[in-house]
This record gives sequence, structure tokens and C-alpha cells, in this order.
Amino acid sequence: MLNKLTIRDILEDEDIKASLVDMKDEPARFENALLYLEAVSGGEGVIVEQTENFHLGNCELRLIVREKLPKRVAFLRDGMMITQDLEGLRRFGDFKEFVGVLECHAQKGNRLLKNMEPQKHDDFEPERLPTRKEQRAGRVGLRELAVWVREMLKRHAQDPVSAVGSVDELKEFFYDDADEGSEERESEVNPLGRAIIRARPLRKKDRPVTLEEIAEAIKKGDAKFVLVLSCRDTYWRTVIETKGTKVSAEFPTGALRGEVQIFPFIIADNDIAAFECPLINSEFGAGPFAFEKGAVLAIDEPTAVYVDRDLFKPITSIFELVVNENIQGPEWQLDCSSDHVRIGMSANMKERVDAVRNGTRNKAILINSVYFAAVNAVVCGDIRHVGTASRTDRNDATRNEPTRS
Repeated sequence: MLNKLTIRDILEDEDIKASLVDMKDEPARFENALLYLEAVSGGEGVIVEQTENFHLGNCELRLIVREKLPKRVAFLRDGMMITQDLEGLRRFGDFKEFVGVLECHAQKGNRLLKNMEPQKHDDFEPERLPTRKEQRAGRVGLRELAVWVREMLKRHAQDPVSAVGSVDELKEFFYDDADEGSEERESEVNPLGRAIIRARPLRKKDRPVTLEEIAEAIKKGDAKFVLVLSCRDTYWRTVIETKGTKVSAEFPTGALRGEVQIFPFIIADNDIAAFECPLINSEFGAGPFAFEKGAVLAIDEPTAVYVDRDLFKPITSIFELVVNENIQGPEWQLDCSSDHVRIGMSANMKERVDAVRNGTRNKAILINSVYFAAVNAVVCGDIRHVGTASRTDRNDATRNEPTRS
């Protein structure tokens, strides 16, 4: 029996682990579950941080930082693990190895989170909330919570190459789409972006029509399928008719946005004079029954899909200033081994550079002595050496004192 007294023994059971070896992703999930249990149980080595989120209320992060941990954050709701892949908490390249458990303790927050969950309870989808105000609250609450978690990771799990800062002064000329976890508060909808359609899981059916008499009427051409599509965000509605079980249709740009409800019917396409079916309730009489053209013969449960547009991604510079503990004095070094070009320098030098960036004096010197030399080294340097830790031995132009006049 699985309970709070036996769960640790079950998660440590080698026979159970062996039975999961051939199941995709399950061995790692099972191992991670034991780590999450360790974080939830508390004790020495578990860091506990709390925050008051405006939309979700009191939230708690339990963090373990040590070697050979998977760099994952599990999000719990009322003790149930919902997801390990919350948007903004998927990549942690700049942090030490860790494992974290995030949980909301406020009643209003758990109620909001529950209403965002799909039927599988494996994600949070703000588009499922009934009003646009609630959808925005869900999106902002989750985004701010992800930003806060990353701030806590900076506090407790920062790598030796730390204090990473984007060189925003250069993003107009050398830009990149912002990474996941960007702290931008809002993203603008791209009206020309691709449409993203998400659907609730649909229950499987053995065949499209379960009643033989109606299936026969469709086969004869006396009945047809009708789909009523309704979008409450745009007040757009249309009716699609088809004789077959599959249909394609084109819609005006902008007609579908947010939740789109689909109501399926089967209607009479001709007058039906003598329809008989043993499943018709006896209160309607013995039959046979007559249906006029357009009469509804069958109706199925409505389904919903969610249509969104791509967002304009926040823009960031491809250059970053980072503290590198291996660098001393006024030197700085280029590192092209990661997604962005990193300008590494000592903590003292970065403090001086940041002081210049935040002021108005000596900015021209900073641009000429550091930024221009860095760009020049990347564009005109020996690209065959990309991925090495330092360029200072190859080009004296890349070794400068940023604030020296």
C-alpha cells in the first residue's frame, strides 16, 4: 500500500526501478520523485523560500543544491505533482546542479491553478479560464512565479561564472530572441504569426456513429454531419456540413481567437418517412417515426480548441557580461562556447563596468575599449577557435581596461 509511511521504501525499491528500465522517460521520473520527496520532507540541506504572489497568494520553494541533481523544478498543487516543465523553468544552464519543489499554499491560488489544468493534470493552461481577466491573471501569476524561482536560484545555486548581464546597449545591432525565463512582463501578439491550436484530449470512439440506423441513413444520403463552430472572443460563428467523417474548411483571418467551441450534430438531409430504432424511448410511441429535412437526429458532446497567435519574443543582446573568478585585474576574455557571446571579467572589473553603464560619463570609452573590441574579435577574429575559453592570447586588442581614460 502506498502512503506517507511506505512511499520512501517504494521509491527506493530496486525491483521497481528495474521494471521501469524499458519504459520511455520513466526511470528518470522515478528517480526524480525520490529527490522531490527529499525536498518536501525537509531537513538539513533543504533551502526553503517563500513569496507572496499577487494572483496566486503564498507560494513556497524547497530547494536542494548538490552535485548529480537533474536541475528540475516540480510544481505541486494540493500535494499532487502537476508538471516539471513550467514555462520559464525548463533550462538552467547557468546554475549549479539542484532540484526544487514549488507549491502554492493559498486557497485562491490553488483554485486558479486547478481551473487551468487539462484533463491529464499535467500542465497549467491559462486559456482554459472562463474570462479574459482570469486568463491574464493566470498568465501573469505563473510568469512572475517563474521569475521569482530563478531569482532564488541565482541566490542559492549560482555557478562560479555568475552575475550574467545582457549588454543591452548592443541589442539594436546584435540581437537574439529572449531565452525561456525572460523577465519581460508582457509579450505582444504577432498578428502575422502562425496560429497555435490546442485541444482538450478527446475521448476515443470505436466508430464515428454508434447507432446503426443513423449510420445507414448517412450512407443512403438521408442524413449528414453538421458542425457548429462558435468563438466567443470574436463573436464569430459558422456552420459546416459534410457527408463524410472528415472535413476541412478555411476561415477569415482573425475570426478564431481564444476558445472555439465545436458542437457536432447529425441532421436529416431529406424527409425520412419511416425511421425505426429499438433504442428510442417508449414514451415517444412505438414508431415508425417521420423526420422532416433539417430535423436533428443525433447530437454529441461539444468540444473546445484554443487558438492563439505567436507572440513577438522579447529581444536581447547576443553579448553578455559575466563574472569569471579565474580572471584577475583589468583583463577580460571572450567565451563563444554558449548560445551568447560572453565577455568575462573579474568581479571588481564588472562592478566598475556596471557603474559606467548606469551613468553618463565614460560611456564612449566603454564602447570603444570593450564593446567595439569584442565585436571586432568575433566578426574578424579566428573563428576556428570558437569554443575556447579565452582570446586574450591571440589578439592584444581584446585586452582592455574598460574605465581607464
